[in-house]
Amino acid sequence: MQYKKANSIKKQLSVRILRIKAAVFDFDGTLVPFKMDYIALRREIISKIAETGLPKDNFDAKNPIRVTLKKARELLNDKDMETLECEAEEIINFYELEGAKNNAVITGVSEILKTLKEMNLKLGIFTLNQWSVVELLLNKANLVEIFDAIVTRNSVRDFYQNSIKLKYLRTCLGKLGVDGKETIVIGDHPIDIEAGKLINAITVGVHTPRNWKELRKDEKYDFLIDSIDEIPELIQKVVEL
Repeated sequence: MQYKKANSIKKQLSVRILRIKAAVFDFDGTLVPFKMDYIALRREIISKIAETGLPKDNFDAKNPIRVTLKKARELLNDKDMETLECEAEEIINFYELEGAKNNAVITGVSEILKTLKEMNLKLGIFTLNQWSVVELLLNKANLVEIFDAIVTRNSVRDFYQNSIKLKYLRTCLGKLGVDGKETIVIGDHPIDIEAGKLINAITVGVHTPRNWKELRKDEKYDFLIDSIDEIPELIQKVVEL
């Protein structure tokens, strides 16, 4: 387990924490392995954008979908953009469902979540995934009922905010009935950490093969862990600070 600013973290957390009441997780990459051909997905969406008459070379498959669609919105009229959004949603849904067919919750997650429940914590998910994928994978592990709130893009539809997951996280906290200072936010991507910081939550970055370089470079997290297996121990340590 690692964290930055070791000499000042105790002081920072003691000021921010009221009492830890909730743990809120990102989903894809954090609770389940990331299994989607996102480059192929982005290229297909860019091809759809090109059908509107916009030059294909203006868009890069290296960029996140939300960035690509935001740029398209700036260049298209409302009618064309509405059509593009519907087509993009169909493409995203297809790739997500294909990835979910042979996917499953990470080994050990069930036990971790049960441990957190025994610590009297409320549990939430905030994710850009569609609800059907989250439901499918949680049902495989009999975990739907353990969560007190699950917020997906079916609940919050906005691809165009700079801090896209902030609205998702705030919606989740509203459903949980907790304040940001009472919450630990766990995710594998800088946008998860950014959302957590903006609500004054304690933020935990999870080291994954896909995003660890971005997390380490960003360094906005309070804690960086190698596996979510460390979450119960980490929360216990935070409570004791």
